[in-house]
Amino acid sequence: MTISKKDQKLLLCVGGLLLALLAYLFVFRNFSEKNSDLQKENQNLSSQVQQLEILDANKEQYISDTKDLKAQVQEMIDQYPSEVREENAVMYAYEMENESDIHVNSMTITPANLLYTMEKGYGLSVITVNMDYSVTYEGFKDIIDFIRTDRDKRNVESISLSYDSETGNLLGTMVVNLFELQGIDKEYEAPYIPSMPRGNNNPFGTTGVSQENQEEAAQNEEQNED
Repeated sequence: MTISKKDQKLLLCVGGLLLALLAYLFVFRNFSEKNSDLQKENQNLSSQVQQLEILDANKEQYISDTKDLKAQVQEMIDQYPSEVREENAVMYAYEMENESDIHVNSMTITPANLLYTMEKGYGLSVITVNMDYSVTYEGFKDIIDFIRTDRDKRNVESISLSYDSETGNLLGTMVVNLFELQGIDKEYEAPYIPSMPRGNNNPFGTTGVSQENQEEAAQNEEQNED
């Protein structure tokens, strides 16, 4: 079968169009899609570069803020002992008597109760001290100030007061919470316990007992031992 020159030219034109179409479909469109992807990636990278430039420009401020935050956290941690034992609670009441004219008649101590755990394995616990006491009005204000300004974290959970017409003093009960922060890098701090005469039935102070009577009782005890 003989193909005329006219048909040959037509076939060549059709073939050229097909090649152009295939080139568009498989080459140009592929390139266009890749170019679009590269543009998107470039935009993302440009955005990240801008963010990094902002961070770098404020680097010193971020470092300073981080130091301040760490200092605040450490300051908070420093307010808590690592452990509060029964002797700490007893001597806390003893210190109250030395700082004011309060007289602790009796007290009960509730062992540490875990309130909640925090990051880094810290555990905040509370030791509850319930005191029955007598005090003057000025002494009561001294006690509140003593608790408020204590180095370690304390708070008053409840207070009850009544007026004693016989002595003119205040009678009441007070529940004080002593806190400990377990897991911190701080050694247990034992309280200072002063020496007391053997047989002393009043370990919380000397309110209502004169110094002369105390010395006389101590001398009688020594004579009895001899």
